[in-house]
Amino acid sequence: MTTRVGGWFRRKARERWGGIFATPQSEGYPNRDYVNYVKQGLRGNPYVGAAIRLIAQNASRVPLVAYRQRGDNRIDLEPTHGLMRVLHRPNEAYGATMFWQRTYQHLLLSGDAYCRGAMTRAQRPWTTERMELFNVQPHWVTPVPKPKAGIEHYKVRPPDQPESKAETVPPDEMLHLWFADPMRDYDGLAPTASAWSAIQQSNAASAWNFNVQRRAGRPGLIWEWQGDEQMSEEQFEEASKRIEEKYGGYANAGKDFVVDGFTVKPIGLSPHDAEWIEGIKLTMRQIGVTWFVPTVLLGDHENATYSNLQTAIRLLYELNIFPMLDWVTDELTHWIQAKYGEDIVVDYARDEVDVLQEERAQVIERNVRAVQAGIKTPNEAREELGLERVEGGDDLWISATMMPLSAMEIEHPADVGEGKNAGL
Repeated sequence: MTTRVGGWFRRKARERWGGIFATPQSEGYPNRDYVNYVKQGLRGNPYVGAAIRLIAQNASRVPLVAYRQRGDNRIDLEPTHGLMRVLHRPNEAYGATMFWQRTYQHLLLSGDAYCRGAMTRAQRPWTTERMELFNVQPHWVTPVPKPKAGIEHYKVRPPDQPESKAETVPPDEMLHLWFADPMRDYDGLAPTASAWSAIQQSNAASAWNFNVQRRAGRPGLIWEWQGDEQMSEEQFEEASKRIEEKYGGYANAGKDFVVDGFTVKPIGLSPHDAEWIEGIKLTMRQIGVTWFVPTVLLGDHENATYSNLQTAIRLLYELNIFPMLDWVTDELTHWIQAKYGEDIVVDYARDEVDVLQEERAQVIERNVRAVQAGIKTPNEAREELGLERVEGGDDLWISATMMPLSAMEIEHPADVGEGKNAGL
């Protein structure tokens, strides 16, 4: 009986959970499998979904701006400029927020994001052309490198299309964003791959708890066969099926058992079973570390307060979103200059992030005090605040009522005598 039960459990475990704790060398590990990343990561794991949504949604709400940099002068582009139209409305289907949210989702899941630029006839006015940007699924695209360095072209082929239908796209028509991978020159390092073990453990723990809850929070039962002869394989499968249909599931929780030929024994919960809850917390923190998201923002509220919640939001921007936007706008600037001129710069409006307005007020106050104290020039303060320089702002300013102590003449009383009681 022990051999039969043990073999059955091992066989079912292989069938159901064969890839749960897979390693990069094993068959179950999804090597750059974007579809699997979406299914088991973004859709199948609440912490991965929350982390990616937090980053993508908040990063996509930060407005992008463009200007011409000519020496020290910054000339903002008119709202009707072609590039400004692209930044505010990348294409007819998506606005800027939706487009960049999809872009960041691709990037945060697979390590790669592809945006294809296409020149289309503008609707207003009809006589001009404008560029539009479209998201391309990462698993559709294969970068084809040159013999020495650089990208020759990108091969784009949806999975349901034959190889003969693959499209060749030149680099100047494809904006490629990717997280640097030391083992690959032109493919991104997927954060999902780094967290894959934690994702699978979290999913397994959730499935375990779900199955326990289906049985009214009670563990399973041992059905011990009391017959004289060992059950055949057909009898074993038939009995297992009937037991599952009649007594399995949350709908049958609490039913009385009427059985013939079996002894039913309950299984108690072991301390090991209770460790799954702690395992979920651990994997949540591992997932938060992978995407640089404070776990208090993922639902880890054991020690959450209003103060550390606000700190966590600032950390999300300072350590995650702003560095990513610095890099993305730099890559976008380099790619867009071939179309709109080498003096074009694409940046983002950091000052318009609402959650950082309190911090912004503190920065302004600090710079005002520095100017008033003669530590900074007005233009130095304006540069730190992201403002343009002004004429006459390169001099230090001091208060007219202040002067150096050494410049003052101090008179000492001539009749002050010596001794402890002198002058009394």
